[in-house]
Amino acid sequence: MITKFSVKNFRNFKERIEFDLATQKQYEFNTDVVKDGCVKHGMLYGKNGEGKSNLGLALVELTSHLHLEDTKYAELGNTFLNAASEDLLAEFSFDFYLNKHNVTYSYGKNESRIIQYERLEIDNQTVVEWDKNQGGRLKTSLLGTETLNSDLSDYNGSAINYIKNNAILLQDSTNHLFFDFLRFSKGMVCFKTMAKASEFHGLKPHSYSTIQEQIINGSGVDKFQDFLNSLDIKCDRCQATCPFFSLLFALFSLTGLNTISSS
Repeated sequence: MITKFSVKNFRNFKERIEFDLATQKQYEFNTDVVKDGCVKHGMLYGKNGEGKSNLGLALVELTSHLHLEDTKYAELGNTFLNAASEDLLAEFSFDFYLNKHNVTYSYGKNESRIIQYERLEIDNQTVVEWDKNQGGRLKTSLLGTETLNSDLSDYNGSAINYIKNNAILLQDSTNHLFFDFLRFSKGMVCFKTMAKASEFHGLKPHSYSTIQEQIINGSGVDKFQDFLNSLDIKCDRCQATCPFFSLLFALFSLTGLNTISSS
């Protein structure tokens, strides 16, 4: 899970902002929102135009270079850097807690969305690092990368992706965490529904043409119905007059709903 996230100079985020999801609270009345001392379910709300959608895009921006085949969000290709800043890079940093280990991934991109530096740390040890402004030489301690060409000075992609596609990594605990990080990030998705548009960025829906259909026609509505019935609110999604399901479908069709999730 993501335990901390920061972004700087991306769209309307001129200064560095940080979200720290670690908590000492137990949330006794809603224990399912916390796991391993970290908030795993949350909601951010605010006025229109204050950056909620941009925050969602920032959180899943890493999928645009780690998982090229699974991303689709035309809006991300518009404005990238903050227009009022003189900084030349948008910078992102993610802290993950995966299988009881800490993984930190950070990178910076220029106005053309080309990576300029990248760093991956596992339990506070740097295992992958490269910086185009420092010669572009790949530094990595992952077992199985010894024969890789380390000169990435002319490379415009991700060093993580380069290793994933070109190295035969040996089976050890560090490499397992490397792939755990890739699997987790592959499941990250942000989707947005508006009256005239429906967009997503990240993992594509598998069984349906849109994520909304996957939620509504999958188990999501059934679980919502079970929840209402457990509160003695008798409701059946087959009944067109049910106000709760009318509200649920309205959320997907009429309002701007931004959801960020990960597998």
